[in-house]
Amino acid sequence: MLLILLLAISCRARERVLHLTPNTVMDAALKGGESHWYRINLPPGQFADLVVEQRGIDVKLQLYRPDGRPFSQVDSPNGTQGPEPLPLLGATGPLRLEVYSDDQKAAAGRYAVRIGAVRPATGRDRARVAAERDFAAAKELQERGGSASLRAVAAKLEQTISQFEILGNLGRAADASYALGRVRIKLNEPAAAVPALQKSLAAFRASGDRNAEGRTINSLCPAYLSMGLPREALACDYNALAFALGSPSGEANALNNLGRAQESLGRAEEALVSYDQALILWRRLGLRSKEGLTLSNRGNLLGALGQTQRALDDLDRTLSLLEENSKAGALEIRGYLRSQAGQPGPAAKDLARALDLHRRAGDRRGEAVALNDLGLLYQSLDRKKARRAFDEAAAIFRELGDRSNEAVVSVNRGRLRAGDGDLSGAEADFEWARKAFVAAGQPLNEAMALLGLAKVQRERGDLLGALRTVETSLARIEALRTQPGSLALRTSFFASYQDPFGFAVDTAMELHGREPRGGYDAKALETAERARARTLLDALAQAGANPWQRVDPALQAREAAAREGLEAAYQRRQALVGSGASATQLEAAERDLRQHLGELERLEAAISHSAPPDATFQPLSLEAIRKATLAPDTLLLEYALGERRSFLWVVSSRDLHSYELPRKADLEEAAQKAHGLLADRRRTLVRREVEPALARLSRLLLGPAVSQLDRHCLVVVPDGALHLIPFGALPDPAAEGVPLLTHHEIVSVPSASSLAALRLEAAARKPAPALVAVLADPVFESTDPRVASRRPRPAPSAPGRSRRFPRLRFSREEARDLLSLAPPGERLLALDFAASHELATSGALGRFRILHFATHAIVDTEQPELSGIVLSMVDELGRPRDGLLRTYQIYQLHLPADLAVLSACETALGKNIRGEGVVGLTRAFFHAGARRVMVSLWPVEDRATADLMHRFYEGLFRRGRTPAEALRQAQDDMRRQPNRQDPHFWGGFVLQGDWR
Repeated sequence: MLLILLLAISCRARERVLHLTPNTVMDAALKGGESHWYRINLPPGQFADLVVEQRGIDVKLQLYRPDGRPFSQVDSPNGTQGPEPLPLLGATGPLRLEVYSDDQKAAAGRYAVRIGAVRPATGRDRARVAAERDFAAAKELQERGGSASLRAVAAKLEQTISQFEILGNLGRAADASYALGRVRIKLNEPAAAVPALQKSLAAFRASGDRNAEGRTINSLCPAYLSMGLPREALACDYNALAFALGSPSGEANALNNLGRAQESLGRAEEALVSYDQALILWRRLGLRSKEGLTLSNRGNLLGALGQTQRALDDLDRTLSLLEENSKAGALEIRGYLRSQAGQPGPAAKDLARALDLHRRAGDRRGEAVALNDLGLLYQSLDRKKARRAFDEAAAIFRELGDRSNEAVVSVNRGRLRAGDGDLSGAEADFEWARKAFVAAGQPLNEAMALLGLAKVQRERGDLLGALRTVETSLARIEALRTQPGSLALRTSFFASYQDPFGFAVDTAMELHGREPRGGYDAKALETAERARARTLLDALAQAGANPWQRVDPALQAREAAAREGLEAAYQRRQALVGSGASATQLEAAERDLRQHLGELERLEAAISHSAPPDATFQPLSLEAIRKATLAPDTLLLEYALGERRSFLWVVSSRDLHSYELPRKADLEEAAQKAHGLLADRRRTLVRREVEPALARLSRLLLGPAVSQLDRHCLVVVPDGALHLIPFGALPDPAAEGVPLLTHHEIVSVPSASSLAALRLEAAARKPAPALVAVLADPVFESTDPRVASRRPRPAPSAPGRSRRFPRLRFSREEARDLLSLAPPGERLLALDFAASHELATSGALGRFRILHFATHAIVDTEQPELSGIVLSMVDELGRPRDGLLRTYQIYQLHLPADLAVLSACETALGKNIRGEGVVGLTRAFFHAGARRVMVSLWPVEDRATADLMHRFYEGLFRRGRTPAEALRQAQDDMRRQPNRQDPHFWGGFVLQGDWR
């Protein structure tokens, strides 16, 4: 009490008397961290209607009783603009009002004290004062933190909303509804937050309060995202961005939220652009903590994309920007990524530090999350510690009433118990979690609990029960697989849920061993097909294989054009901001930007509400595979690699045979060794090792099925590292001393179902009218003699350029030789500078049935979207230009070719993604419309490639062979030539797709 009195006495010298003259305004300036004191003389029984209007600075109001005790604090959630209402009832002595800013770094601003009515208090006046005090009390209670306090805050706010509505004060009811929505978000109750925020938004919109409207939209967008409504969130974020124009901090916040929505829809590239734009603004504003939060979001996305090092770099930077008490989330992400990168020590330190920060802050939810992550890490280090961490995490989530997260921990603990042989305990954990996930409407998490139950059933010997249970798990996964809007996200989604498919395959084959006539081997094959190349099937469906199942293409095209227009408008506006443009120019640019934002918002909403059938192509059954893909002279060889053992299915038009193979690790080691030897240019050093390596691989992969390899055409569906192997170069186990291609045509396909989809898509379109287009011998350097200015000089780096490329002189000969062999028909020969990125993306190549690229290629196995075909990197004057035709750009092209030949190094390679196979250039050309693609598995020798291509096209054009037979014969002829017997020279090219 003494301290309060001393404070009051010390303030009296600085306080001013606030004269309660009705309908007057008193204006004042205020700096960050500064306080102004006012003395208010209002007799008992009187009422005064006061409002403090904020004008560029966020102020708080604290009212003190005559004895110096504080009794009412006001801080409405409206930032630096808007009213802070303070209705007063009189007292027996003078009241004191403190107007202050508690942000020492806040820019100076102004506020105005507006005095309204001053009159004897009515019952309605007293009710209004009571409502405002309840609102203030809720705010004060909220600052104490903790979920228990927040629930009490929510209850008080609901009461306050009712009080304001009874009084007819809809503006303050909207403020309280907004505050309630924010509290519900903090309680992780987005479904309850959204109605409160929508209610406040409608009121603010009706009153014309654009500042409050924009603030509410910014809160509503992430709530939609938390509810699993990413399209609604996206449309909301575009609206928020329109409101934020002119406010750099609001714009940055909207861009950050927009990135999160784009990320959730699988638009990874767009999300990264949004995060990058937000980061630029945060840095200009010097808001380090905000920059850190956006960097954390970007790092999390990069980690999900498999770009672990870039993600870790972002998170390292994040942690250098954030205050200590804000680092827990970034530490958790970094700890998880470090554990995935095989760094258990640093990962444990990060997670332990995150746990400590959560505990210091009293953040029980964060504490439980960190404990769960530590439990996952400890599973391979100290299983007792893992069990304790899971138990503690589950107890905290139970205390918080968070059944969904408790169920996640229960699944993790169940896996631990199952590994320790406690099947009853594991079953109890999985079953409890399953029921909780069903109640919460979380089918993906339910799928993981079902997989756990299936594994327990199998351990107990109930194979049939295990297969039935895991089938239910697969149904949950496949029902949601198509929901992410982007094919890229579907790829990562499906890769994350491959374990149930592998378990189902292995269980079905175990049943086949017990009941050979039960059809379980066919069941296993069909399950393997369900797990393969599903994103490619979806891409083919979207490209036209199932045109009746697509979203309205006109609407999609308008949406894509609107997004491009928005990006261009944003860049124009940003350029003006940095150029000192006039206010009139900036206003015009912002009007243009708002128009683009509005158009895109409308289109996103239209797509969201149209809810069309999904564009999918279902995997085929065994009988459908036979009918759709296999002729009497054809065999399908489909591989599935497993952790304990692998399988091979050999399918003919009449029969199915299945074989057990060694485990994945052994087969991949042999495949990688053989590929490395074949690709090595030091032929004299490795030639002696190649033959035994290929012989061993043939025994492993083909030996068990040697009696079945009696058909001319072999269609191979590889798995894992088997994509690196040219099966035609393997020794034929039925004919000692000759490669498999001597007696067999060999093609590879991502899956049998994708082959059927390629055929269906090709049958639904008209053949391209022109014959062949060839792009060859591009110009890579300004020092090239073909450049008009002969003066040697290094070319400045062009976009996408990271290394120098030697000229491929034989590619010119290869191109001209190809055209000399071709029959009459429309042709295109693009050499030198004409072999350009502009030509490739112009749409001109869509007229040709055969596309041939003779040049270099870049293969990025970590970021396959950045792989590409290298075209001319300079123009005729030696000026640099972007010559890299990237994978993601090929995806956007329309190339309905019968054959695309990528006569460059390693064009068959890419990122090997579980369940999808190799994602790279080949997949991009399939998506663009090519029916078959010929690509290389290792760096090919220029002269040998030209020789192979001559033989290939001679067989194709002059002898009327199919592409598969033409390639087989060309390779067989080459291997018989002097100095060409080594498969390094002839075996690197493979045909993928439809061989017919």
